[in-house]
Amino acid sequence: MLPKDVKPEDVLHPTGVFFRNPTHTEEADNAKDQSQIVKAIIGAQRERATQVITYTEESKPWILPGFPVIQELEQAEIKQLCRSLMRFRPNIFKVHIKFGDYATSQRVDTNKTRNLSSFEPRFHTEVAEKMAEILADKTLRVTEIVYTVHSAEPGQFRAVGEVFGLVSDKEWENKKLFQPAILIEYFSNR
Repeated sequence: MLPKDVKPEDVLHPTGVFFRNPTHTEEADNAKDQSQIVKAIIGAQRERATQVITYTEESKPWILPGFPVIQELEQAEIKQLCRSLMRFRPNIFKVHIKFGDYATSQRVDTNKTRNLSSFEPRFHTEVAEKMAEILADKTLRVTEIVYTVHSAEPGQFRAVGEVFGLVSDKEWENKKLFQPAILIEYFSNR
């Protein structure tokens, strides 16, 4: 059965075979080429969703409960925690981990932090391992990690990782400033 606003002669060959998809005529009319039609159809089925996880007394029971004690965890435990984070939702394209509002937090630029960025697609477990490596390095005094996939187009993949940390131990050891939170953006399949 055809949609109400579609005429059979616009989508059916005289032999009765469809030569044009009758359910996406509007996308086809607005597209310049076939790839734009595909993007419009795929994009229509994927809704962007955001989830913020906070670690306060009001937010108990905590989701991914290792983050409030991350400063005390060993590297293997941090690795498992990051793996759980990256598997927490399907199709994650942004993760923002923030441990508090620190006045002297500044961008950290080392080989280790630069390796979080990528121009090649990676499995989420690989991204988790890169994050864990950064978080486990106590010398960086990490206060924030932002990992964002900007483009996932074939041949044009681009993901950027930004890391922020502290210069001195004094602010890092101040437990009053430590208020972890995580923001996850992902494509839901609804």
